[in-house]
Amino acid sequence: MERAKEEGLIRGVTVGPNELKLSHLQFADDTIIFCEADWEEIVALKRILRCFEVMSGLKINFHKSKVCGVGIQDDLVKVFAKKLNCLSQKLPLNYLGLPLGANPRRKSSWKPVVDKFKSKLASWKRRYLSLAGRLTLIKSVLSSLPVYFLSLFKLPVGIAKSLDKIQANFLWGGSEIQRKVHLVSWKEICLSKDQGGLGVRYLCQVNECLLIKWWWRYGKEDSALWKQVVCSKYGSLGGKWSIFLGEAQPMSNLWKGVLSVAAENPDLRDFFLQNFKVIVGNGRRVRFWIDRWINNQSLNEVFPRLFSLSVEKDGTLFEHVHSRGVGTAWNIDFRRPLLAWEEEEVLKLNDLVRRVPTLNEGAEDYCYWLAHPSGVFTVSSVWKWVVACKGPTISVTKSIWNNLVPPKVQFLSWLAWRGRIKSSEFLQRIGVLNSNVSALCVVCKADVEPLNHDLLHCPRIWRIWASIMCWWNLSW
Repeated sequence: MERAKEEGLIRGVTVGPNELKLSHLQFADDTIIFCEADWEEIVALKRILRCFEVMSGLKINFHKSKVCGVGIQDDLVKVFAKKLNCLSQKLPLNYLGLPLGANPRRKSSWKPVVDKFKSKLASWKRRYLSLAGRLTLIKSVLSSLPVYFLSLFKLPVGIAKSLDKIQANFLWGGSEIQRKVHLVSWKEICLSKDQGGLGVRYLCQVNECLLIKWWWRYGKEDSALWKQVVCSKYGSLGGKWSIFLGEAQPMSNLWKGVLSVAAENPDLRDFFLQNFKVIVGNGRRVRFWIDRWINNQSLNEVFPRLFSLSVEKDGTLFEHVHSRGVGTAWNIDFRRPLLAWEEEEVLKLNDLVRRVPTLNEGAEDYCYWLAHPSGVFTVSSVWKWVVACKGPTISVTKSIWNNLVPPKVQFLSWLAWRGRIKSSEFLQRIGVLNSNVSALCVVCKADVEPLNHDLLHCPRIWRIWASIMCWWNLSW
C-alpha cells in the first residue's frame, strides 16, 4: 500500500493544508483502506489485494468487507462495492467497537451504551439482590461498559442524566412506570465512602478524567500518527506540548469535545498544567518563549511585553542557548529599541533564566507527570484529585464500612447514620404516609417511631442490645 502510494497508483486521503496522506490504518486484524472515488484507484486497489493473495497464499474474504462512501452518491458506492465483491455501508460504521463517523452530540450515538446499561441493570435483577448487592452490580457495570466510549467522546448532559437515572432507579427499586423513594440524593451517593457517600463514580467527572489523557498524549507522543493528523488539520494548536494555546477555529465534534473540558472545568485544566512538567534534553523541541520549561511557567506569560517585541517568538531553547555565546546575558532580538522599563524587564528575564538546564545533545526533550511517582500520566491520579476536591473525609465512616461486617449490614448502618431508615416518622415527614396514620412503634406501641427509637430506645430493642453486650460481659 505504501509503495502504491509513492508511485501514485493510490492517493489515499489528504488531511489538512499540510497534505498529510493516509492510505490505510491497521489494528490487529482490522484494516481500513482509503482511496478516491475513482475507477482507476478502485481497479488498482483490487490488483494490490489480488497480489497480496498470490504472494502470501492467504485469501481475503471480500464478502465480510464493506465499502463506505463519504460525500458520494449511494448508487456509485454500490457499483464500487460490486466491483470489489464487497457489501456497501453508510456512515456511521463500527470500527474497533466505536461508531466511526458518528456525531457524539446526538443521542443515537450513545444508544449502545444506554441499552447495555438497561440490560445489565434490568429491574428484574434487583428482586434477588439486597441494596448492597445492587450497589456492587452498579459499580461493576460502571467499571466495564462505558469506559471505551468515555475515553474518546464527550458525554452529553442529557445522556449523563439518563444513565444516572437508570442507576438510581436500580438502586432504590424504581422504574419508568413506578417511582420509589430515593432515600439519598444521587449527588451524595457519588461521594467517596470516606466522605460519607457510597463511592459510585459520577459519569461526567469520569469522562473528563479520561479525556484529558489526550492532553498528556499530545505532549508525550510527538511523532504519533494521530497527532500528525490533528496538527495537519488544525495546525499545531498550542505547539509541541500543549493544546490550550491554539486560536478558536472550526473543529470536529470529537476533538472539540476533548478541548472543551478545559473551558468547562478550569480547575482541572490548572491541575493538569501544574503537574505537567517539561524536562529539557537537547532543547530542540522546547520553545524558548511559549513552553513551560522553567519553574513550570512560560516566559511569554511572565514577560508579555518582551514576548510581543521579540522577533523570534517560535525560537527553540537550543537556538537561544547557542546564540547566547560565552556571556551570561541572553542575546534576544527585538523589533525596536527598548524603553527603560523594558530594559529592566530584560534584566529580570536574564536573572530568571540564568540557571538554564544544561543541554544534552544525546537526550530528547520529554514531559513528566508530577502527580504520580512513576512520572507517567495516569487517570487514577487525576481521579484522586477530583475526589479530594469534593470535600473533607469523615472519620466515622471507617466504622461503618468495617470489612468484618456483612455488606447488607454496612449499607443499613450507612442509612441509619444518614437518618434515612424508613420509619413511620420519616415516611410521614417526606409525605409518603398521611398525617392521620399512626406513627407509634410497631413493637412497643408506646412511643412515636423515630430512628433512635427503632434502633436503640424501644424497650424490647434495648433488651436485645443488653443481651448481646452480655456475650462480652459488658453492662450497657
